[in-house]
Amino acid sequence: MYNGIGLSTPRGSGTNGYIQTNKFFVKSRPVRSEVKEFQNGQGAGGVLRKANKDILEHDRKRRIELKLMELEDQLVDQGYPDEEVLERVEALRKRLEAADAEDGDDAPAGADSKVNSTQSHHIAAQKEKQLETMRDALGLKEVKEGEAFDRDLQEQKKQERIMAREEKDRERRAKLAAIEEEEKRQKKELRRQEKLRQREQEEEEHRQRKRERKARREQEEEELRQKRKEAREKREQEEQERHHNKMKLREGKEHEDDERHVRAKDLKEKREAENEEKHVKKNESRERREHEEDTERQDRKKESREMRDHEDDERYERRKESREMREHEDSERHERRKEPREKRETENKEQYVKRQESRERREHEDDKGHGRRKESREKKEKREH
Repeated sequence: MYNGIGLSTPRGSGTNGYIQTNKFFVKSRPVRSEVKEFQNGQGAGGVLRKANKDILEHDRKRRIELKLMELEDQLVDQGYPDEEVLERVEALRKRLEAADAEDGDDAPAGADSKVNSTQSHHIAAQKEKQLETMRDALGLKEVKEGEAFDRDLQEQKKQERIMAREEKDRERRAKLAAIEEEEKRQKKELRRQEKLRQREQEEEEHRQRKRERKARREQEEEELRQKRKEAREKREQEEQERHHNKMKLREGKEHEDDERHVRAKDLKEKREAENEEKHVKKNESRERREHEEDTERQDRKKESREMRDHEDDERYERRKESREMREHEDSERHERRKEPREKRETENKEQYVKRQESRERREHEDDKGHGRRKESREKKEKREH
């Protein structure tokens, strides 16, 4: 499916779901619609027609009189006297006229009331008020027709705006500089006052600390004199006690020295006897250990020698067997490879002779090596014994 056209799935349709364009479809030509321009006075929304001030003023007075009549009827129904009714009506008239004067001459009377669609002058007045408000909000001035196309006038206004902006910037910078200068002067004055206050506070604290140090020093000197006196008395008492203890210790030490001398003598004799016994035991253990190590070493050597002899005999037997097998294989190979040609027979005979010679030479060397190894083992055993 593409762009809402075709099958949602080609399954069961017998097709692959491919969509082709219709080459025979002819697009319809777009219909041109003629655009009519605005006629004179259309699209202005009633702005071109200005409100009639006389009609607005008449309507304003009519509304005031209507409210006054309603108030007069209400007061008469409530039973107020005629003089009080006239006073209240006159007071309300003044208040309404003053309220209309504050709202402005252009503001229609009863602006808070709803305006009907047939009151075209009121609608035009409200529209003018809205446009004036919008012009004030956007910062637009009174615009005359054709001024936008006067380049000299526009350039002059532009230069005037630039000059006014520069003048405002200069005034703002001058004000800012004056404000900054005043702030700097105030900060400088505050810092100077703060420094004076801190200096006075530090001087007062210094005098207070000086007085406290003097009182503390006097108190410490008094305490030190008292402590020295107590320490002197305590030292004299301790010296007496120390002298008495020394005498006791000297007597006890002399007695202990005598006892220690006797104990040391006994310990020395006992230690000498123990050392002698240890020396005898150590010699016996050393001799026994050496004898055991010698016998064990000889046994290990004998076992290793017997193992080497056995291994050499086995190796000799294996070599002999392999040699016999090779001879047998060579003889069989020689028999298989016999050919009628004399050259090949002579070559095979020569090779056979060479192999026989090398085999005999290897056997002779193996016998010599075996004899040498056996002689070296016998010499080594003799040296060890």
